[in-house]
Parts: sequence; C-alpha cells; structure tokens
Amino acid sequence: MWNKIYFGSLAAATGLTAFLANYAWSWLGSIGKPADALAGFEYWHFLLRNALWFLSLVLLTLGTICLVKTKQAWNLWITFGFFTAFAIFTYFILIFSASSFETVRGLPSRSSFTAPIITVLLIAGFGGLTFAAHFVTLRFVERLYPEKDVAVDDPALSSVAPPEPETEEQTK
Repeated sequence: MWNKIYFGSLAAATGLTAFLANYAWSWLGSIGKPADALAGFEYWHFLLRNALWFLSLVLLTLGTICLVKTKQAWNLWITFGFFTAFAIFTYFILIFSASSFETVRGLPSRSSFTAPIITVLLIAGFGGLTFAAHFVTLRFVERLYPEKDVAVDDPALSSVAPPEPETEEQTK
C-alpha cells in the first residue's frame, strides 16, 4: 500500500514540477517587454525551486516509510533521481537560458558561471541526505525489530542442532 501511495505522490510531484518548469521556461519566450518577461520568469522560477525542495523532502519521507515497511530502498533512490533531474533543469538549464535572454535583450546579465558548481553541490548534498536517510533508517529498523535466532526458536530446525553427547547406556 505504501508503494502505491509513493507512486501516486511521485506522479503528482513530477507533474507539478514539470508544469512549473515549463511555465517558467515559457516566460523566456514572451513577446512582451523583456523586463516584464524576466520578472515573470523569476517569479515562476522561485516557485519551482521551492516546490522542488518541498516535494523532494515529501518523497524522501514517503520513501523512508516504505523502507521501514518493506525493507527495500529503491523509493529513496528514485527520489534522488527525481531531485537530480529537476535540479539540473532548474539550477543549470533555466539559469543559462535566463542569462542568454538577458544578454540578447540588452538587460543587465546575472552571473551564471557558478550555476554548474552550485548544481553539483546541491545534488551531492541531496545524495548525502538520501544515503544518510537510508543508513539511519536501516539501523533504526534493526534495533526496533531485531532478527530472531531461527535455530533456537524454530522446532522444525531442531534436527539441525548438533547431536547430544552419547551416554554410557546408549553405547551398550
């Protein structure tokens, strides 16, 4: 059930983030005044960045719940892939597109040479957060629900136990 909730949330997050990214991008193709188009882009780009972080943290939380319930971590790494794909588009491609828009339209251009470095650092930071969530959750689950010793508790496996030493009566 949690996997279905995760997939529904992933689909909704992908759709919302893709919509915001497309809408921010569309402002750069506006035929109106360049300053107004840039202001519209910056507004929607701000919403996109906040939505990306919020939705990534929600998906990371749901992925952690799925890890606790199913002991499978693929949800966490799909969340990392979601964040990586949209972070590259948001912090790298859109920033360079806005910089190009400003240069072509004769507006004061922002510095975009740090965008690739910031993007790599953000992705590495979110990857570290994902790995930490995976590691801590597995340790937490192991302490809460320790594995039982199967050889001692299961009577079906009692024949696997080492034989008892023979007594003098059995040897006669």
